[in-house]
Amino acid sequence: MTETTDRGSFRTVVGSADELLDRAGRAAEPTEFVVTPERLHRRNLKRRLAERSTPRSSLWLTDATAIASRLLDAGGAPNETVDRIDRLKHLESLLERTTDANDRLRTAVGSDLSARVETIAATHDRVAEMTGWDERRLDALSAVADELPAVAARDTSDRLAGVHALERGLTDRLGDVHSRETLLSAAADELRDRPGLWSDAFPSADGLSVAGVSAVDTPLGSLLEAAADAGVDVTLFLRPGTGPAIVERLPDRLEADSSADAPDPR
Repeated sequence: MTETTDRGSFRTVVGSADELLDRAGRAAEPTEFVVTPERLHRRNLKRRLAERSTPRSSLWLTDATAIASRLLDAGGAPNETVDRIDRLKHLESLLERTTDANDRLRTAVGSDLSARVETIAATHDRVAEMTGWDERRLDALSAVADELPAVAARDTSDRLAGVHALERGLTDRLGDVHSRETLLSAAADELRDRPGLWSDAFPSADGLSVAGVSAVDTPLGSLLEAAADAGVDVTLFLRPGTGPAIVERLPDRLEADSSADAPDPR
């Protein structure tokens, strides 16, 4: 049975991250998690807080995979991923099989699939980012491909069919959770089914902020939305250059409504 809980907020702030810095303080346990895509962004935030002489024990500077992993662990679900090098080895092995999907990939990228494994892996990763391997999103992406000019439509459809089959092969070999994208998607699904899982995993944290991103892919968006549905206050701090485009696309990417604050003129 799916649990229910009061929904949190989902906000976007385009411009300055001063609001985030202002929320830093001293706490026995972190009350807000700050997700950044790279260690560099975390170092920059730490530096800015140090310049203010601001305690930051109320903030946990981390990445989305750490949060997803702890949620799945709290739910007793698998949370071990496979690094990119090992996934490439599995992809190369899968590409050696005689399958209709691999034949379609050969039509799109060339006969020697092993020589194009990096290119195919990049396509696989991009589709994962766009769809999270959600069947509805995959169908929507296929529908968009069908509207392209004939040659491009066929090429795109062949690539989609090929990498989708590879993903199923990876799942058969490695389990449902084997990459960043599947980890975040699995945590989002678990949290939707069990909203109380957030407080089980993070009893003191009721805020989740994201900073330093130039894009919000589907797996990350799904996790943020699931967190908001579980009662967490979610804030996206976006850059002036890329932020407005992200805000414009968010309603189409997320089922939940999100509110956007005006860009900071500073």
